[in-house]
Amino acid sequence: MEFEKVKKNKYGFYELKDRTQAIELQKIFEERYYQEDMGSYSTEYSEFELQNYELRNIQTEYIINKNINKKDNVDFLDIGCGEGFASAFFLNKKYNVDCVDFSDKGIKNHNPELINRFQKGDALDILPNLIKNGKKYDIIYMCGVLEMMYFPREVLDLIRKLLRNNGILIISDGNDYSKLQLSLLEKRKLKREYWLDIPGHPSYFNLDGLINFTEESDFECIDYYADSLIDFGLMNDLTNYYEHPDIGKKNFESYVELEQMLIEISLEKTMKLKKILGSMGLGRTITAVFRNSENKREAGEKNG
Repeated sequence: MEFEKVKKNKYGFYELKDRTQAIELQKIFEERYYQEDMGSYSTEYSEFELQNYELRNIQTEYIINKNINKKDNVDFLDIGCGEGFASAFFLNKKYNVDCVDFSDKGIKNHNPELINRFQKGDALDILPNLIKNGKKYDIIYMCGVLEMMYFPREVLDLIRKLLRNNGILIISDGNDYSKLQLSLLEKRKLKREYWLDIPGHPSYFNLDGLINFTEESDFECIDYYADSLIDFGLMNDLTNYYEHPDIGKKNFESYVELEQMLIEISLEKTMKLKKILGSMGLGRTITAVFRNSENKREAGEKNG
């Protein structure tokens, strides 16, 4: 399937054909996403939105506990921390937290206790200084970040130098041009590519593409999951929130309630289900876990 604005690259995911707007990115993050209260970030969140952050963090904690043995004095770096909900969650778990983002407005609004652990600016400027200062981390976390970077390869190469032996890199991003989305476009249940965001998103990952791209920077994928199942609602015309944005809020609330119920039944079984769905290319978002490739012998099997 061919598209006007994006092309499929050698890694198997889609990227913008025109990547010339890199210099606009910092301005977009500072002004559009925070100051203008647009996009994925907001100055205020509903009870369901806050619950969704909590459920995501609970699942991230499960992933961490599954993939590293270290329990005490854990060093955690949150790149693109946004409002700091993940950083605050793991700070409360007694992790040693550092966080980085283009803007400090989200942190100040929602989790001001993090401000002394926060560095404002571009990861390409901040990460080299962390390396120079001898910093090392057990967990490096990026949620909804790599897909927005115009120089992701350079960032991954810096992350390798910051990650401890047996430490893990967790990347969560949108599952764009997914099997479900492509099917719905072909059947004309979706009139256009609603997830296309120019210039905010130069990359549109799927699980295989994310793994292929990241492993080229000498990482080894050791785990993966489908991270959000809300887009199953797109199959039904009555719950297709892209074509009927007025029902989006109710769709989201139902999704959060379903996630809560599944986790209450069994977090472990929920994560096993999400791993299977991830392997099938499903889920609105995807999460993959990596280690430096020289440590892969200790990492376990991908399909464990």
